[in-house]
Amino acid sequence: MTTPDSLSGHRELLRSDGAADGSRPRLLTARPSDFGRFSLVLSLAVVAIGLSVLIGWTSGTSLLTSWLPGLVQAKVNSAVCLIGLGLALSVGSARGGAALWLRWGAAGLVLAVAGITVFEHLAGVLGGIDQVVFQDLASASLPYPGRFGLQNGVAFLSAAVAILVLGRRVRAVYASEALALVCGAVGGISLLGYMFGAPGFLSTGSVAQVSLPDSVALILMSAALVSASPEHTLVRLMADVGIAGQVMRRFLLPALLVVPVGAWLRLAGERMGLYDETVGLAIMVVFEALILLAVGAWTTTRVRRLEEERYEVMADLIRLGSAASTPLIQTAPVGLAVLDRDLRYLYVNPALASMGGVSVLASLGQPITRLLPAFAGEAELALTGVCRDGVPIRDLEISGETRTDGQSGTWLSSAEAIRDEEDEIIGLTISVVDITERKHREEALAAVAELQRQAQAIGESIPFGIWLAERDGRIRYLSESFLAMTGQTMGQARDSGWMTKLAPEIAEQARTDWAGTVLARV
Repeated sequence: MTTPDSLSGHRELLRSDGAADGSRPRLLTARPSDFGRFSLVLSLAVVAIGLSVLIGWTSGTSLLTSWLPGLVQAKVNSAVCLIGLGLALSVGSARGGAALWLRWGAAGLVLAVAGITVFEHLAGVLGGIDQVVFQDLASASLPYPGRFGLQNGVAFLSAAVAILVLGRRVRAVYASEALALVCGAVGGISLLGYMFGAPGFLSTGSVAQVSLPDSVALILMSAALVSASPEHTLVRLMADVGIAGQVMRRFLLPALLVVPVGAWLRLAGERMGLYDETVGLAIMVVFEALILLAVGAWTTTRVRRLEEERYEVMADLIRLGSAASTPLIQTAPVGLAVLDRDLRYLYVNPALASMGGVSVLASLGQPITRLLPAFAGEAELALTGVCRDGVPIRDLEISGETRTDGQSGTWLSSAEAIRDEEDEIIGLTISVVDITERKHREEALAAVAELQRQAQAIGESIPFGIWLAERDGRIRYLSESFLAMTGQTMGQARDSGWMTKLAPEIAEQARTDWAGTVLARV
């Protein structure tokens, strides 16, 4: 069996993708805890934006409410919603009654304010909350002063609901992640409107426009919501140490920035008279193509090297496993394996491979939940927790179906984290013991014990004698009512002692009948 010590020489390969100086630096990756801190920082930044808007209204500093002269101001109710969302998300992972109340209270406030405002837009009525604190001025572009736009309301509602359902799935889709993207889409479209001078992007479905502070805050809020849960799809992709994570981490930022920045540079140059529309279009296409080509080449090079190293590691693990195998390990009913952080087999012994119905070689690289469906659900969460927190599990009972024959089984599983020289978790070792037969015996014995208990209870509740005998005729149990009739103790009456209390005229016949009954049943 490959042990953590025998893997020490290969751990660095699992965590490196090369460097210009020939050394082996870590992958460009992050742990789930890093995303949690990132979410906290972004949520506090949203709170700061909301507070700055309130300070701007209180002090009469318009730059704090619009950020640039002449732009639409962020509304007071909008600032209240931003503060509420940031506070609710920042305490989302905290434990305790006070944090829970703050989370629900802040999210509930946002739901109330945004919900009433959306209703005002849709119904064309005045709800009376637009100018509760500060009096805004009406204009042709703002017939309802103090009211933020309909798209703001949709984004605030989406973000508030996302906070309340954070981490919950609906048909394998995390609702919090989907709602976060809705919030980010509103902020992103509005920000593009400011970049390209397109007012139509600032007011969708209502006359009121999204302010620049609101646009930025909604984008930050969306990113904070997505990174708030380690189970979100985007977070799992970003934290993945494999090829998917490499591509995602290198392409995400260019995909979000290159096209809009290129278009903005083209538009800015045309407006300054540096070139005409045709030249600007050509410059934009060349700029974007070169940037994306460079990112693609960089990613492809790194991914190729990572893939080669993974193949090397897998080959080494196979060799180590073969070298460490003994006849005992080859034939033992105990399953042993080494898994990476995504619960994929790096090494598996024949016993565990046979449970999945495939060979050892075909098992390598496969998720354990695919080959052993019984490990999906609670067991998968437990193993993921070992990779995340490093706390081992001992004798976790798992019941379900195997991929081999679809028959139900029961196993005891233990797992322990594998750490590298820097004490970071890079995988885990797992043992699986099949206890299906033992479980069946325990259940059968429990059923017999229950029948005996019931028989005893019945025997003690009726006025005539009840007894239980072995197949050879020896008495195993006598009810208290039977002992009372014979005047014996349990020790005196056990086995054949009860026959000494039979009436003389029937004793011989009773012994003969009892012996014949026992003989017929043997």
